[in-house]
Amino acid sequence: MAGPVVTAAVLFTSDKRIPVSDSKKLGKQKREKIFYEIIQSNPIVGIAFTHQSMIDKVNILNATKLAMEKSLFRCLKGLKNFIKPEDVIVCIDGNFLLTPLMDIRQISIIKGDAYVASISAASIVAKVTRDRYMSSMNRFYSGYGLDRNKGYGTKEHIMAIYNFGITPFHRKSFCRGMLNASH
Repeated sequence: MAGPVVTAAVLFTSDKRIPVSDSKKLGKQKREKIFYEIIQSNPIVGIAFTHQSMIDKVNILNATKLAMEKSLFRCLKGLKNFIKPEDVIVCIDGNFLLTPLMDIRQISIIKGDAYVASISAASIVAKVTRDRYMSSMNRFYSGYGLDRNKGYGTKEHIMAIYNFGITPFHRKSFCRGMLNASH
């Protein structure tokens, strides 16, 4: 209901094995521990945010694709000294590919974070990055409990919106529908 969508692209540059899993199935402490292990393995990482106003403008799926393209380009920039783009195959979590103008081979893997280490790592990096960002935004929007709910539609968050209103940090397209349903 609040904040940007955050995506990441991860390419491991070493053979070190990181225990990876679906970020949504991990508790906060385990996710933070694996995040630290991922970063310590010195991968090439691209992270991108798509602002909540863009989510309202183009919808969550298209905003996610935009962020994915940005994070992928940032990761590929880090690759330019190591590998040629035509030698890259991008594994995408989901059932879609990114824009055709990207001259890079792509495969989509439904529930890819359960099967592909780089997808799983990207999921964890994105989730931890977003959670940390949302917690930091709590100081600006303290009545909404962002440090606890991370912007998701918890009862506490919905009640705060009802009591204090929608802020510029909220996804208007998400909040209006939930507020209308709660009346």
